[in-house]
Amino acid sequence: MSTINAIKVVYHKNISVWASILMIMTSQMIGFGFAGLFRRILVDNPYMWYPLTLPKVSFYRALHEKAPRARGRLSGFQILVTCAVFVFAYSIIPAYFMQIIMVFSFLCWIWKDSVTVHQLGAGYYGLGIGSLAFDWDSATAWVGNPLILPRFTIMNTLVGFVVIMYVCIPVAYWMNLFDAKRFPILTPDSYDYSGNQYDITRVFGEELQLNELAYDEYSKMYMSIGYVFKLGFTFAALTGALTYFLLFHGRESWQQLNQSMKNESKSGDIHNELMKKYEPIPRWWFYVIIMLTVGLGIVNCQFFGQEFQLPTWAFLLSLAIPSILILPLGIIEATTGTYLGLSVVAELIIGYLYPGRPITSFTFPAYVQSTKMHAITFLAEFKLGHYMKIPPKSMFLVQIFGSLLSSSVKLGTAWWALTSVENICDRDKLPKGSMWTCPGIQSSLTDSMIWGGLGPARIFTPGAYAGIYFFFLVGAAAPLAVWLVARTFPGKKWIRLINFPVIFMSASFVIPAQPVHYWTFFAVAAAYHLVARMAAKEWWARHVYDVSNGLDLGYAFFGVLLALSFGFSEIQAPYWWGRDFDSFCPLSECPTAPGVVHENCPVY
Repeated sequence: MSTINAIKVVYHKNISVWASILMIMTSQMIGFGFAGLFRRILVDNPYMWYPLTLPKVSFYRALHEKAPRARGRLSGFQILVTCAVFVFAYSIIPAYFMQIIMVFSFLCWIWKDSVTVHQLGAGYYGLGIGSLAFDWDSATAWVGNPLILPRFTIMNTLVGFVVIMYVCIPVAYWMNLFDAKRFPILTPDSYDYSGNQYDITRVFGEELQLNELAYDEYSKMYMSIGYVFKLGFTFAALTGALTYFLLFHGRESWQQLNQSMKNESKSGDIHNELMKKYEPIPRWWFYVIIMLTVGLGIVNCQFFGQEFQLPTWAFLLSLAIPSILILPLGIIEATTGTYLGLSVVAELIIGYLYPGRPITSFTFPAYVQSTKMHAITFLAEFKLGHYMKIPPKSMFLVQIFGSLLSSSVKLGTAWWALTSVENICDRDKLPKGSMWTCPGIQSSLTDSMIWGGLGPARIFTPGAYAGIYFFFLVGAAAPLAVWLVARTFPGKKWIRLINFPVIFMSASFVIPAQPVHYWTFFAVAAAYHLVARMAAKEWWARHVYDVSNGLDLGYAFFGVLLALSFGFSEIQAPYWWGRDFDSFCPLSECPTAPGVVHENCPVY
């Protein structure tokens, strides 16, 4: 869906409805087909417990089970409703009347005229020291849900965030690596050498083909140092995930794969034993889905390929990549609750193989990422059915129907918004506080420019950004070091909790996630896992999922109400200084290199 939005909004190109429908349907259904190939390892295996699925189990039990309630205590359902009502009523304050509390940047309030302090303290586009938000969405939207993620995942996430935000970025910036001081310290934008935003119209023609002569006359493309390290840690996360899988789960997965081919199961898990009374899903169902949707995808490429610059060979390659990575990434998500997107890696591959076509850098990664995401999501839903003892065939049919229905609704809604909302995604022309600013669009533009438009061969050249390729080696070496230490000291069980894929993944979330989102996530995690757990351990253990479900449910209902009542009609709250979203750190995006001129910034 985001690919279609980006094509129409970023590059103002038309894409037909049928091409959009086929693209969304095939990317979903192929993922569902691949999911069936790994069910025995990622669902039947009792060690694949899916931390993010357990709250759903608690939610359905709270709705349907009539457990006796102790006198003077609230039941799980009552706690869920209470939390939902509270966050529903409270969310109108940060989302509508007082958006300033969505990012408190205290240092900027004290030193209002210091570029360095603003860079250090800005919750958005800075390093976020002392920043905090007071809304539930900021705590959960980007990093994860701090109430339900395992504590070792939260600690690994903290390590990754501190390393990238308070070691790598500031050291590289003040050493002026990659000419970092000529640009803001942490933004998703692309720049020319003078420090201005990169003007893509100067190097691309109407057909979005690169004009190499114009590119040589204009400027290379540059990135903020924060975005450079985001890419580096994304590379490390990929090789780290593969190494981690081979070292810690390779032998076990191979044994289970052999058992699945022989239709054997030796796990002895109680859930598996109870599920044996249901008829399993025939494997050929998944094979049929794969063959049919691959065929439809090839038809889409043949008839509508020019609209999204995706030839048939690239489409087939976009399916081969997730088919290899679903298993290692699925194991990490099933055991830690952390996920890794494949968009950057896919963009890197297609950028080398098919450069000079920016729209391809949207569509190719969309197939890679969507196929992987829907496969693992489908497996997680099967695990939910495993916990709840739902017949597998029923689960399969309901998921297929629900996915087709939801994607149709999303496409219809997006199509209506893109054709009906004036100045959609144009932040300069929209009123302050508008819900139609599309915050991820600028990052999409930068990505498409790097990978598809100019190509990584031009961007990551020696003397420019080629050094970040070493992160691939770092990602491969780090889990190996942990594995060797764990084998050397087998009695130290805590060593295995050092999970470098999670560390790298958490660092790679930076942009679009901002420091204020991380600090709010850690603050809520500390309050609940430390304070609440010590104060009322029994209550915490019994109702942690009820609280999480209630807060999520209340905010979801509020989001729908806000969009329907105020968003579509662009009704603004009464104006006052705290209404508009502002971190009060206007100098955080200022360059500090001598002679670089930027609007509203001092010149050094």
